[in-house]
Amino acid sequence: MESQYLYDKGFQIEPKYYDNGVPVFYPTYHEFQDFYKFNKAINKYGMQSGIVKIIPPKEWLEEVQQCYTEENLSNVLIQNPIVQNMNVTAPGVYQAQNMERSKKYTIFQWKEMSKKYQPPRKNKRNRDDDNGDNEKKDVAQNENTFTVVSEPSFYNIDTSEFTDERCTDLEKTYWKSLTYSEPMYGADTLGSIFKDKIKSWNVAHLPNLLDLMDVKLPGVNEAYLYAGLWKATFAWHLEDQDLYSINFLHFGAPKQWYSIPQAQHQQFYQLMRDMFTDECKHCSEFLRHKTFMMSPLQLEKHGIQVNHTIHREGEFIITYPYGYHAGFNYGYNLAESVNFALDDWFEFGKTTKKCECISDSVGIDIKQLWEKFYGKAYKDIKDESSSEDNVGSDEINTPRKRKSKPTEKLLALKSPKVVQKKQPTSSLDSPSPRKTKKRIPLDSKSPNKPTKVSPVKLKHQPDPDLGDSDESIKIAQVVKRSPAKRRKLEEVEITPKPKTKLSEPDYECFLCPNNLAHTTYAKSPLFELLDTDIHPLKIHRLCANMFPKQLVLNTQTNIVEGLSSISKQQMKLKCTKCKQQNIGACFQCTYKKCTRSYHGSCGITDGVLHSFDTEDTLCKYHRNPSQSLPLKVGSFVQFSFNGGLYCGNVISLNDKDVEVTVYPFDNEILEIPVTNIINQTECFVNMEKFNYMATK
Repeated sequence: MESQYLYDKGFQIEPKYYDNGVPVFYPTYHEFQDFYKFNKAINKYGMQSGIVKIIPPKEWLEEVQQCYTEENLSNVLIQNPIVQNMNVTAPGVYQAQNMERSKKYTIFQWKEMSKKYQPPRKNKRNRDDDNGDNEKKDVAQNENTFTVVSEPSFYNIDTSEFTDERCTDLEKTYWKSLTYSEPMYGADTLGSIFKDKIKSWNVAHLPNLLDLMDVKLPGVNEAYLYAGLWKATFAWHLEDQDLYSINFLHFGAPKQWYSIPQAQHQQFYQLMRDMFTDECKHCSEFLRHKTFMMSPLQLEKHGIQVNHTIHREGEFIITYPYGYHAGFNYGYNLAESVNFALDDWFEFGKTTKKCECISDSVGIDIKQLWEKFYGKAYKDIKDESSSEDNVGSDEINTPRKRKSKPTEKLLALKSPKVVQKKQPTSSLDSPSPRKTKKRIPLDSKSPNKPTKVSPVKLKHQPDPDLGDSDESIKIAQVVKRSPAKRRKLEEVEITPKPKTKLSEPDYECFLCPNNLAHTTYAKSPLFELLDTDIHPLKIHRLCANMFPKQLVLNTQTNIVEGLSSISKQQMKLKCTKCKQQNIGACFQCTYKKCTRSYHGSCGITDGVLHSFDTEDTLCKYHRNPSQSLPLKVGSFVQFSFNGGLYCGNVISLNDKDVEVTVYPFDNEILEIPVTNIINQTECFVNMEKFNYMATK
């Protein structure tokens, strides 16, 4: 049997170039004929980079395109697609909840539905500037490199939009707004688009060791189809049983792929283990669940290299043992994938584990495959290289078994406290406009409390334009303050002793936990920081207005007086929005018997309406509809999105749509219907009076 899988050691294939660490191969039609032989030749490259990309010859692509007939595609039935809900658990760290939707779609219905899941439109200014020249240029480049650029058809979309530049912009948008929506993914659909007449590289019939199995396992040795939509995500994982996998993108929008070099696979696992401690305790193979995501920027902060490439229609991506990979879809597409194994896999198969907490997790009888392949009795040769002595080497020559016992404990991470001079922070529970099925609390009692690996210092600094950065905090981060940092008025000296340098306050506003000084909101009178009669404490003008019976503004000194009159009871109230207690002070809804309480800068994100005429402050359940007035650019408004209430500045509008920033962060922009604005005046009644407060 071994003779059926020949390998010519003299057959050498080298990548044409590396795309951000990913080897890219352009085989000739002759080189492309023997799948097993070709993959043996390139194996050494993939075993270093985690994934490789292969651009098939044009002749082969022309053959495959004959498979895209209406009759053939009508057989594609997407059953029970998953709805993905992404929760932030730490900066740049997410956990997905995948819920099946009990529906069936043909690929044509899926295409029609994709219109509801479009990526954001290109910025108008950029459209006007390039006038389409960049797109035409990139499309031409793609054509020269044999990449298929599709025109709209009964099964496909116009993919000319997805230039390299456009994909880079969308990648940033993805990481900035990952939790904003709930994409659908038609994953794990049994079937194939390839017709039997396609002999070479037919994903449904690839010559490899898994042909020797006695059983057919969907997705393992039977092909799966994957119908993508914008933001549909495949989280960090290895293949079942550490097999190889191949993914061919038949048509549609590109996929974004990320991979970890095998030399860092243990470092990556340890980092993820310490970020998801509780999950790892329940299952050491928790990453096979495909629900844990961490952004490239955060991984790089921990010294882990992330390779990445854009996977376009008509291209292959191959993943390798111990090569962790992840990614997402840029829009409507259809891909086909299956696992396979070279004889190199046997060394990995000896030590591989399977997930024990999922009843149908894949297990392979390596003994049976070995004996069928080599025609002799299986020898259980223990992997002598399972020690971690060679972690970090440039190359993995033999597989290493991942240790199930914890190694030395890494530094524990307290619940994220983000107080930086050059970046805004927020304690809001969920400023991201999305519907949450299940929230993972980040407080001191949380079982999901992450821990952190000591980051490796890199010369590279985060790109302020790049998606998540600490920008994922911006979406749904709960910033939990340590009880040891609770501030009490009696601990602040009204008259500091001479030559005594007071430490810089943790929070810019004494009354709330939200730091906004380095956002554009700081220019608004809402969040102007006012001096108080207890130096050096400052408070937002907005927060001061929430306590009209206790705080007044002395117009002669421009100092807010009466801060010491804030009661202990008000300081102990728990904010309904951010869930924090003993941080700042909260006001209560003035509706009779309502006990909801808020920080001033938190309440506005939960539909609170304040009247400066009556001094009533009403929560979203007790407020009256405000008077509808024409919108204008610059208004600070409240709006609904995906079942939640939010607020932000209007930056542009027309008759039907309005673009708003998503408070508390000013570089998160949503385009929503005008009808989603729930307060078409301002967040407050009588804003003119607000600007002056109660004065004396």
